[in-house]
Amino acid sequence: MVFGIDIGRTIRVAKMGNDGKPVSVYFDSLGADYLLSSIYFEDANNIFYGEDAEILMVDSPEKGVRFSKMMLETEDSLIEVDGHTYPPYMILALLLRRIKDLIEQQPGMKMTDVVITCPEYLGYIEKSRIREAGLLAGLNVIGLISDGSAAILGTCYPNLPSEEVFLVYDLGDTFKVSVIKCEKDGFTTICTAGDSSCDIDSLKQYLYQMLIDRLEAEGVDISSLTSITTSEIRLSVEKIIVQLSERRFVQGRIGIGNEKYSYVISKDEFEEATYAFAEQTLDTVERALDTAHMRKGIDNVDIILIVGGASQMPIIRETVQARFPGKVIVADPVRAMAKGAVILGVSDRRTVCANCRHDYISGDKYCRFCGAPMGTPDYIERDFACIYGPPPMKRVHTCAKCGFSWETKEMIDSQKWCPKCGGSAPGIESDDSE
Repeated sequence: MVFGIDIGRTIRVAKMGNDGKPVSVYFDSLGADYLLSSIYFEDANNIFYGEDAEILMVDSPEKGVRFSKMMLETEDSLIEVDGHTYPPYMILALLLRRIKDLIEQQPGMKMTDVVITCPEYLGYIEKSRIREAGLLAGLNVIGLISDGSAAILGTCYPNLPSEEVFLVYDLGDTFKVSVIKCEKDGFTTICTAGDSSCDIDSLKQYLYQMLIDRLEAEGVDISSLTSITTSEIRLSVEKIIVQLSERRFVQGRIGIGNEKYSYVISKDEFEEATYAFAEQTLDTVERALDTAHMRKGIDNVDIILIVGGASQMPIIRETVQARFPGKVIVADPVRAMAKGAVILGVSDRRTVCANCRHDYISGDKYCRFCGAPMGTPDYIERDFACIYGPPPMKRVHTCAKCGFSWETKEMIDSQKWCPKCGGSAPGIESDDSE
């Protein structure tokens, strides 16, 4: 059985159901289909995960870590926890192992083969770290898929449109926009853009401050709040964000000492407080569209796909819909990427180099196009293909290191590296070129 895993501030897993459609995997009998990517190291033998870790981190934040995709961006970055340092992939490995253990506690479930989502902009080395994390967790990572491609697969499968351009608006633990062209044999990522100041934590902070203001209005001394109360408020924030996507207002109670304080948060007042935030995300959207136009002459996108945890907020949907009327799709936004990953895992795959996305040629140890060690190839996106250009030219490549030689006949020959030893092997035009 193949599983799709979407990593981020929450981790979600999907598998293929009996009807051939992807379904979410639940981790316990209470119906939880996600794990909050938080870890608390009490000591070497006691590690807590998810909401349990979040509660413990209120008193001892130095012993905990909140994993996010941004941690994977730099190869040599380290995370310090309680005087110890860990590379990000080690933290990811612990979370993946926890997921594997939770799923395998269920009767008849065995988790081995997986496809994992990753940001489009990660390089070869960063992606190899994700594979290493899977290996350390006891998983066989059969492929990686970019977040944007996974979102499209998870939302549109099996009726994938052909020759249409998507803009994937992904507002979760990070905010990024991807312009992707859907083609018959894969996806082409035209460009990506992001804004580190726009993420779901920023929205949560808006709401947290609203609750604090409510308590102060009731005469509560905020400086006297205990860590348990602070944790309760933050957990309330998580629930309110989801509830406001379906209700006009949310009400609840927070216990402080022997007293219970009631609050009411309306959709309208929260939208008013976050309107500027929603508008700010459109600046990133416009920047991505400008880049797509400059790079590939793309003047129009056909479908706007909204995904990510914060996309459940009505103000986000309405702001994007106002900018792109009639083009916006919001369908299972928090689970789409895990579902897209498992769809890839059970589909026939065209293999490509994990670094440069050029076609993988069976038996090669090194990529002919970028020289990277092939390892296990991925199916992610294709590079943008040249449609118009010079006529095909016959060229001979001879490795300066081992002498291996081969011929190519392409309009644009990007092969530069020996597939046997990785040595330099630029092409030389042949005398009998056609």
